[in-house]
Amino acid sequence: MVEVFVGNNQQTFKIHESLFAATSQAFHQIIVQWHSGKGVEQDSVCKGITVRFNKSSYNSELILEMHDEEAGIFQLFYDWLYSGCLPFNLAGYLTSEDQPPDSFWWDVLCFAEHYEIRTLILLAADNLEGY
Repeated sequence: MVEVFVGNNQQTFKIHESLFAATSQAFHQIIVQWHSGKGVEQDSVCKGITVRFNKSSYNSELILEMHDEEAGIFQLFYDWLYSGCLPFNLAGYLTSEDQPPDSFWWDVLCFAEHYEIRTLILLAADNLEGY
């Protein structure tokens, strides 16, 4: 499992490594390098993600910190990752109560482009109204 801390409030998400790695080349590279023991060092930064390790004699866990991301956007990514669907109602994901849906989908598009999540790029673009 990969433990991901997102945003200033450090909302925590636990994601299966193989699923996380399959979504983007950036995430895949972090997972592969972590398993190989090459290229990823404690407290290294890749695409704005701080990489940490929790190694013990019986367990090894990859911890990622994404301070610059919005928890609502990552929650949408997480829910999409496990369900394969985007939500119809965005109320639980918006970064503020008065955020227009197009603004939110632009933020999702930027997130997806930054981390090279191709399918989410297409889905976010499809949800932009009038563009």
